[in-house]
Amino acid sequence: LSGEVELEVKDGQLLIRSLQAPRQQWAEQFKQMAEAQDDRLLDDPIATDWDEDEWTW
Repeated sequence: LSGEVELEVKDGQLLIRSLQAPRQQWAEQFKQMAEAQDDRLLDDPIATDWDEDEWTW
């Protein structure tokens, strides 16, 4: 948590919640990554015999 939070007492417990929704800015951050061409996988996929012979979608 960072920034402002919401505090609530409920049933003898103190609840602390972020005022920002989780993943609130992910869409914009992914867009910026794509524009910077920083959205590729770090490692190449590793295929195994099982992947080739046994796996079905």
